[in-house]
Parts: sequence; structure tokens; C-alpha cells
Amino acid sequence: MAGTRWNGSSWANITTKKRWNGTTWADLTIAKRWNGSAWVDLFAAIPLALGNTTDNFTDTLSCDNPTGSCPIADTQSDSVVYNVSGGTSPYTVTAVVADGPPLTIVVDDPTKTITASTSVGRNDSKTGEIKVTVTDSAGTPAVVDFFLPFSFTYVYTEGGEGPPFEPELPPAEQQ
Repeated sequence: MAGTRWNGSSWANITTKKRWNGTTWADLTIAKRWNGSAWVDLFAAIPLALGNTTDNFTDTLSCDNPTGSCPIADTQSDSVVYNVSGGTSPYTVTAVVADGPPLTIVVDDPTKTITASTSVGRNDSKTGEIKVTVTDSAGTPAVVDFFLPFSFTYVYTEGGEGPPFEPELPPAEQQ
């Protein structure tokens, strides 16, 4: 059950902890007390969460080359949309390749979009993981890392024969 407090004109329910910052009542997200040997949290801060995203970056081009029309390389990109909650806003969102080949990564905060792009050659694939870090305005410890896999692939065939990099079977094993 929430408590009540006098807001100057009536009794109001207390739904969040507040403190007077000299101008207005502000949400209190971190409060501590001395227990005799260390500072301990009075109540836990709301944890940061990254939501409303697809769970990976994926782009695949398949191109059959009967007429020489397939490109030598393909520029591929994919985007994820994110939403941050918890902690103390405003938030800082960054993204870097944690594992795998280099990518161009753009974080667009106004649209809440992260876009990853790269150039992939014929019958090549670039896979790995992107680390997205969210930091709230209170800073440490309200920093959370999220890992999203990526896969960019270009499958090239000639006249429906399959990728030219597939190993050929020895004559004795061919059917």
C-alpha cells in the first residue's frame, strides 16, 4: 500500500520516492543510509532495460549469374529499433563490434535506431556480435550491455550450379 503526503492543497498518494531539489520535487532513484560500517541502498534503482528490438542484424543476397549481372560485392545493412526504460533518463546508447569483422555502426537516438552495414564479396559471409551499451544519466552502476548477433551473407551462383567455392567430390565419389 502506498503512503500519502500533503502536497500543499490535498493528500496525494506516494507512488515514487521524491526529494526537494530546491526548485521542485524530483524522483529519488538512489538513496543510501549508513549502517555503521558501509552505505547501503534504501531501495533499489529501477534497472535499465533495452526493449522493442529485433534480436539480430541480418541481410542476405542470393544472386544467380546466368548473364553476368551479379555484383562483385554487395553493400548490406540492417537496423534494429530500441527502447530504453528504467534507470534515470536521459540515456546514452553506444554500439560496437564485440566479435567479428569491422562494420559501420550508426546509433540514431532521435529515431531509436541502430544500423549496421558492411560490404560482402561473392560467397562470403560476415558474422559476429554487436555490443550495445546503455548508460543512464546517473552513470555507474546503471550501465547495461546487450549483445545482438549479426550475419551478412552474399550467395553467388552461376547458372543455378551452386556457389563456385563448394568442394568438388573426387571422381570415385561422384554419382
